[in-house]
Amino acid sequence: MNVYVDDLTAARAKELLDEFGLDMQTAVNIFLRQVIRSKEIPFSIEIPYPEKERLLKTGDDDFYCEANMEHLRKSIAQYNAGKVFEHELVEI
Repeated sequence: MNVYVDDLTAARAKELLDEFGLDMQTAVNIFLRQVIRSKEIPFSIEIPYPEKERLLKTGDDDFYCEANMEHLRKSIAQYNAGKVFEHELVEI
């Protein structure tokens, strides 16, 4: 498996992993095994709140535009009201 990581990210990760006594390959293997074991990403992926607020105010990020946020709020309300159903993913 080959994975591209930009130079700055790779250097910063290597520096921290060295402190743990891990190389990059071992760290990636630990991550992938944890994904398999827990069947989820083993950490939260989110934009820090101040950045999220900035994006909402400026409209710089289409994902956090008010229309998408309203759609998410409606979806959450439907879920909380039990108005959802599960289905299998169908590949075309």
